[in-house]
Amino acid sequence: MLRPGLEFNQARVSVGEYSDWLLLLRVDPKLFTFRARYAPDSPLRVREWHAAASPEAVINGGFFDADNQATGLVIADGDANGYSYRGFGGMFFVRDDAPDLVWLAVEEYRPDPRISQAVQGYPMLVSQGQAIDSFPEDGKRNRRSFVGIDRAGRVILGVTTAPVWTLTELAGFLAGRSGLEVDRAMNLDGGASSGLWVNGVPEVMLVDSFVPVPAVITIDAR
Repeated sequence: MLRPGLEFNQARVSVGEYSDWLLLLRVDPKLFTFRARYAPDSPLRVREWHAAASPEAVINGGFFDADNQATGLVIADGDANGYSYRGFGGMFFVRDDAPDLVWLAVEEYRPDPRISQAVQGYPMLVSQGQAIDSFPEDGKRNRRSFVGIDRAGRVILGVTTAPVWTLTELAGFLAGRSGLEVDRAMNLDGGASSGLWVNGVPEVMLVDSFVPVPAVITIDAR
């Protein structure tokens, strides 16, 4: 417990024939707010985003192209950028000051002035507490980052530290891990983009992105 409503955990977990350190941050939305930040013209590494914005925590956002443009929709403080995925992926968003996460294959995005923040990613990993097995799986292993919501409505942010996870393994872990009680979860941009930086946690326990990223999710105390 870093402070009321903000819990950090570093756990050594098994991933098939491998093992890895998994970093998790669990956030009570009654005590903390979430923002999407987007700067395609001046991307930063996750640690640099944290230094520039001074939030309680920051995690990398969704996928982007060679020009640092988001491949999905990003809404930062009400300003919409890019285009929504259709028929696949998910969207983490804040509507009427409350965070939520939807599977876009089930609930298509429709413009809504009440949505102030949003980040899209793919694939959706968990829905209604069950691992999703309908997304294409190439079997590649990589570092991963994700955002989820548990059955109590708390937001869970996480990164892995080693390139040993398939998407199927990550989905199965999040759905089956005792104590997490993940209701739904979405994959963020993994690999070199994965990073999680948190106030009050020793730097040796945190993960910075290897490359600058144009979009992040930040967490601030209310």
